[in-house]
Amino acid sequence: MTGQRGFGLLEVLVGVGLLGFILGAFLTTLGTGFRATTTQDQQVTAGALARSQLESIRSADYFAPPSVPYLIPPGNDPGVYAVPAPNFTPPPQYSVVVEIAQYCDDVQCYPVDEIQQVSAAVWHDGKSVRQISVLKARR
Repeated sequence: MTGQRGFGLLEVLVGVGLLGFILGAFLTTLGTGFRATTTQDQQVTAGALARSQLESIRSADYFAPPSVPYLIPPGNDPGVYAVPAPNFTPPPQYSVVVEIAQYCDDVQCYPVDEIQQVSAAVWHDGKSVRQISVLKARR
């Protein structure tokens, strides 16, 4: 058995180091993929919740604004009032707020009893995930 050599310590250390680097990069990529999948799932769920609430509001009768001045947190915007979600319980860890506000374009603001901007905001664990707005006209 002459002329046969084994691996030296330096070669083994370089091989183990390369293997560790490749394994670390793979696990980092895998973790990033899982986080991206979770975020996408939350956004899809939030979008479906918001759209279902907006469609429910749009198909309902026209909402008359309150007769007294009204301010609704978090922005305390004048002319905005919350609308209770009809027969709706969001999934655990999600919350939905539907608001109606006066619609203003680049030229003018329309009376709130003619056209309304309906917005649905969805939060997951206290973080805003999705906000969608539509217009509702009195017909």
